[in-house]
Amino acid sequence: MGNCCKKKSSGHGHEIHELKTDQEFEEALNTDKIVVIDCFAEWCGPCKTVAPQLPKIAEEYSKNILFYKLDVDKNTETSGKLEISSMPTFVLFLGGEEVNRVVGADLGKLRERIEHTINISDFVHVSESRKVSNPGGSKGQVAHLPKTTTSHVLVAN
Repeated sequence: MGNCCKKKSSGHGHEIHELKTDQEFEEALNTDKIVVIDCFAEWCGPCKTVAPQLPKIAEEYSKNILFYKLDVDKNTETSGKLEISSMPTFVLFLGGEEVNRVVGADLGKLRERIEHTINISDFVHVSESRKVSNPGGSKGQVAHLPKTTTSHVLVAN
């Protein structure tokens, strides 16, 4: 990950890194892990309500997921690209592509979307490594199962 981010921690759980620039955002997405970005604002009441619980969720899923925070008022370029209009908004990425989003302070829904995205991730990783025989091809050739449209097909609202 490099030195791209400022670490935030409540002392109760996993540290959540704060993205300060659009470049840091791009660097954060350059991973094989799932990325969850908490788009928040300092003045947002619901954001303040869920903030103490996020490090615990980050710790619970630390094997599969990298968590980041993005202050929409301090990083307007990235929040604009993400089309954030309500806070908090949690944006989930897989392979650099948005695959899920939760708008509002609904941590139950966030957990549900995280689990869903983990299942997508497991499927994509298995599909990338699995080879199937090519029945129409000559002997010895293989066809790889593609990753490409997976994120577009499995987005949940």
